[in-house]
Amino acid sequence: MELELHQDKAEYVLDEWFNQDEKLVDITFDILYTYLWFTNQPIDAQKLKSDKVREVIEQTVEPMPAWSLLTALGNRMKFC
Repeated sequence: MELELHQDKAEYVLDEWFNQDEKLVDITFDILYTYLWFTNQPIDAQKLKSDKVREVIEQTVEPMPAWSLLTALGNRMKFC
């Protein structure tokens, strides 16, 4: 998996990693989980216009099993 960050997001990750003593794996999965959500079914266009899109989608649309597994096991991964 590859995650490319630019400008403010890249600076945030470096700050959290070096200055806040956060694990790089935890930071990465926090970013992935915040910005991505993979499903097996389409998401209604009206739901995507909501102010609280993530909360609405999580309550009504099941994630792909592979995505659930990746996010569940993510903290056990190691970067090299």
